Amino acid sequence: MDWQELLVTALITLVIGLVVGFAVHYGIEHFKNKATDKEINQAIETGNALLSNGAYKEAVNEFESILKRSSPDDFPEKFINLQNSLGIAYYALGSREDEQANLEKAIGAYQKGLTIAKVDEYPKDNALLNNNIGNAYSMLALYRDNSSNLIHAMNAYDKALEVYTKERNPGDYERVQNQKNLAFQSLLKTNNTYIDEGYAYKYYNIGYTFLKASMVDGNPILAENAVKAFKEALRVYSPKNNPELYASTSNALGAAYMVFSDSKDREANLEEAIEAYQNALVIYNLNSYPAEYGIAHMSLGTAYSALSDFKDRESNLKKAVQSDKEALKVFYTDQDQAKELRSRIERDQSKIAEDATMAKQSARTT
Repeated sequence: MDWQELLVTALITLVIGLVVGFAVHYGIEHFKNKATDKEINQAIETGNALLSNGAYKEAVNEFESILKRSSPDDFPEKFINLQNSLGIAYYALGSREDEQANLEKAIGAYQKGLTIAKVDEYPKDNALLNNNIGNAYSMLALYRDNSSNLIHAMNAYDKALEVYTKERNPGDYERVQNQKNLAFQSLLKTNNTYIDEGYAYKYYNIGYTFLKASMVDGNPILAENAVKAFKEALRVYSPKNNPELYASTSNALGAAYMVFSDSKDREANLEEAIEAYQNALVIYNLNSYPAEYGIAHMSLGTAYSALSDFKDRESNLKKAVQSDKEALKVFYTDQDQAKELRSRIERDQSKIAEDATMAKQSARTT
C-alpha cells in the first residue's frame, strides 16, 4: 500500500469516527433533552392559557418548543394533542397576520397529528383533526385557489363524518355536515370558467357523498346538495361524449330527487326523478347494461307509482307496471327481487282495477 492509499484510508477512518462520535453525542444529548410527561403537560397547559388570552404567537412558540423535544413513540396521545393545539394556534394567528402562510402551517400541524391519529386507533382524534383541516382549508379558500381548497375542505369533512355519525355523535355530526354544506354552497358560487371531466368527476363524488348521507339522515338539504352536484357533473357528461358517466350520473340524480321528494315539493321532485331515470335509460339497455337497466326501471316504477297519487293516476300506474315488468326481465332469477317486483305489479294493477270499478259504480249512480 503506497502513501496515497494510506492517506485515503486514514481520511475515511477519521470521517467515520467523526460521524459515529457525533451520532453518539447527539443521541446522548437528545436523550437528555427529551421532554418528560410532566413537562409536556405543563407545556400544554401553558400553551392553552396563552391561546385563551389571545397570545397566539407565544402559544405557537410554546407548542413548537415542546414538540422539538417530544416523540410520538413515547407519548402518542400527547403528541396528537400538541399537533392539534399547534394547528389551532397557527389558525388563530392567521386571523391577525400572514393569513395564508399561517393557515398552511395550521394544516401542516394537523396533518402531522394524523400520522399518529389513525382512524382505527384514535377515531375521535382523527375526526377532530380532519374537522380542523376542513376549517383551515375553508378559510384558505377565501384567499386563493378557492375551488380546490373548498374541495379539500369537503374531503376532510367527509373523513370526519366517517367517525361522527348521527346515532353516536349527533351534535358533532350536525356541526360537520353544516360546515360541509357551507363549503359546498361557497363552491357553487366560484367562477368556474373552465370545466372538464376532472371537474365533473369531482362534482359526481361530492354528489355521491351527499346522496349517501341523505339516505341515512333524511335531511332535505343533503338531498338538495346532491341534486346540485350531479347537475354540475352533467354540465360536462353527455350521451354522446361520456355515455356511461352520463347514465350513471343521471341515475344518481334520479335517486337524489327521490330522496328530496320525501321532504319537499313531492310532485315536482318525483317528475324530475322520472326525467333523470329516463335519461339514464337512453344509454342503459337490456342487452348491453342489463343490471343497470333493471335497477333504473325499478326506480322508475317506484317514481311513477308515487306520482300517481298526485296526477294522471291511471296513466302513471300503468307506466309503473310497465317499468316493473321491464325490471323483472332482469331480476326474474333473483327470488327476492322478483317477488318484490311481482308484488308491486299486482298492487298497482289492483289499484287500476279498483279505480275502474269505482268509476263504473259512480257512473251508474249518476
